[in-house]
Amino acid sequence: FNCSCCPTNVVRVFPSLSGYIYAQTAETLYVNLFIASQTTVTVHETAVQLTQQTNYPWDGKIRVLVQPAKALDFTLSLRIPGWAQSAPVPSGLYYYFSMPSERALITVNGDSVDFTVEQGYARLTRTWQPGDVVELTLPMEIKRVMSHVNVRENDDKVAIERGPLVYCAEAVDNNGAVLATPLTDDAVLTAVDRPDLLNGITVIQAQQAGGNITLIPYYAWAHRGIGEMTVWFNR
Repeated sequence: FNCSCCPTNVVRVFPSLSGYIYAQTAETLYVNLFIASQTTVTVHETAVQLTQQTNYPWDGKIRVLVQPAKALDFTLSLRIPGWAQSAPVPSGLYYYFSMPSERALITVNGDSVDFTVEQGYARLTRTWQPGDVVELTLPMEIKRVMSHVNVRENDDKVAIERGPLVYCAEAVDNNGAVLATPLTDDAVLTAVDRPDLLNGITVIQAQQAGGNITLIPYYAWAHRGIGEMTVWFNR
């Protein structure tokens, strides 16, 4: 074929990305994507400015400054990703080796807010004042992901996820080979910030008796020469 779909989709998606961050209906403003950004919309004929401050996906803290032109009643809905609840994807295809111990937290002006997740969103309905600050904290646990038993290629294998990112191991970080490297259930997994690597990433270090492993975000592989790469590890 002349051109694969991936490069053309990248060119198409990036210019349109800003249109996916926020959405609104008559009574509700939605924060869909966690990206440092600012927008101004109109609710009940009143201007409302939303400003996001975040270092996501490396950090799970998202700060939203709500700035209506005057006190105003409406609902602010924050997306709570499936990985921040109990499932890597909304099906039984993949599942977590153990249930996450942390959950998403929300504060408004420093006070904790109780919320339920409805269709993927936490809905905050109140009279919003100029300068209100909403802080959403998503759990950034390192999690082991398993496949459904019918995915035979992944039988007794595990993958690693942190926040929204799936990780992989590349040969360049792991003595030239990774395809036969196991990742044991008792391996100690630690997130380490590496501003010097691949334009600044968080790597995961796996410490285990059979030999340590360095993992990088899957999106960042294949930038340092040809070599082995794997997402799924024998346990």
